[in-house]
Amino acid sequence: MVKSRMQQACDAGVLAGRKFMTDSTNTTLDANATTQAKVFFANNLRTGWMGTVSANFTPVKTTENRVAGTAVVVVPMTIMKIFAAPNVTLNVACEARYDVADTDVLFVLDTTGSMACQPSDSEPDCTAYVNNLVNNNGIVSYKRPAATGSTGDYAGLDQTNGYAGTTGYSVPEKNDSRIAALRKAVVDFYDTMASNIQSTTHVRYGFVTYSSSVNAGAAVQAKSPSYMLGGPGAASVWTYQSRKVTGDKNENPAVVTTDNTNAKNCPTAANPTVTRTPAGTTSQPYAYDPGTRRASVATRYWNSGTSKCTTSTQSVSAVWTYQAYPMDVTGYVAGGTVTDPTEINGSTTAWLGCIEERVTTPKTMTFNTSSLPADLDPDLVPSNDDTRWRPLWPDVEYERFSSYKYWNTTYYNYTTNSITVNDNGGDTGLWEKMNSQAKQKGGGLRAANPSSD
Repeated sequence: MVKSRMQQACDAGVLAGRKFMTDSTNTTLDANATTQAKVFFANNLRTGWMGTVSANFTPVKTTENRVAGTAVVVVPMTIMKIFAAPNVTLNVACEARYDVADTDVLFVLDTTGSMACQPSDSEPDCTAYVNNLVNNNGIVSYKRPAATGSTGDYAGLDQTNGYAGTTGYSVPEKNDSRIAALRKAVVDFYDTMASNIQSTTHVRYGFVTYSSSVNAGAAVQAKSPSYMLGGPGAASVWTYQSRKVTGDKNENPAVVTTDNTNAKNCPTAANPTVTRTPAGTTSQPYAYDPGTRRASVATRYWNSGTSKCTTSTQSVSAVWTYQAYPMDVTGYVAGGTVTDPTEINGSTTAWLGCIEERVTTPKTMTFNTSSLPADLDPDLVPSNDDTRWRPLWPDVEYERFSSYKYWNTTYYNYTTNSITVNDNGGDTGLWEKMNSQAKQKGGGLRAANPSSD
């Protein structure tokens, strides 16, 4: 009976010791864990119980991060004492380990620019720190990693076409920054798990950045390209708040020249010959030189006042209208690079894998968990365009603003109204491209350079 009670007390002691043990590289059990182990042993085997004379319990730390214990108790003989039988020494051993069941661990990590600040920084101070770097070219650029075959740090990385090698921006972190503390916490968590799991235990880790978007496109495409708008069997267009060239703005006075062509062979003023350089197309009649962002429009006609065949050559720039426009996303989600339809300088664009949610019902506050709306059900297999995901395309998306003046200062407010802005001489404060450095150096800005992560 005494030995059974000893075993129970020994087990309680090592379990308590393992629970309170501090994970470290030390080979000895820390003082707090030792104390707790002995307290639990003593609470389960009171001194003098069943006449026991002494009880000694010794907990130790093993090389496998376990707590082992040995208990020694001296038990006097009661009946056999009549026959001069000596006291009996009983020994028991026990051991406790920290087991981890097969587990999935998902980290949602804030990697935005504010994480470069120190934990003690107030929100205004942190905002001022980030803005000062943004406004004074203190932001660091970096190249996003790419899979490098079967070896290397990023071997086998699931990449979306266009992601590899693109440019991101990061805020140089302060000493003892929030992101530094976050990195240490994640590594410490992993080390704790790794030091306590058995060889047969399976632990899977997932990471999601706490940001405005996540590059989930590769995972969606891996399931089926038809799950995305622009994929096989899906609609080819999606509507973005964007811009298009809707006209020309004359630059400087036209240059007028004449030649000796007679009236019979010269176009009439009512029906002149108009030649645009570079030439436009049926789908985009407004073409411009990518380098100068200008075009020349030569109008040739018979000038009855001067009796000369006259050519008026006018330099023009673009007039943009900002509003919602449907865009063909087929080539964009297929991979590779496509021409940016909102630029006239020859810029190209590639999908980074970020997606927009499916069709949602605005202002819905309640729903049935057994029948979730499409945008809240990640397991719903897309069956139509409403349930398909849409590619996020910041290269073609623009915010637009209205302006007003107060005491000779111009202020801007967001607007959903259509606006028209000249490419040359227009108010550039009325719009902002969503992939601009200013935007990337805001909510989508990383803390620290990933090469140091």
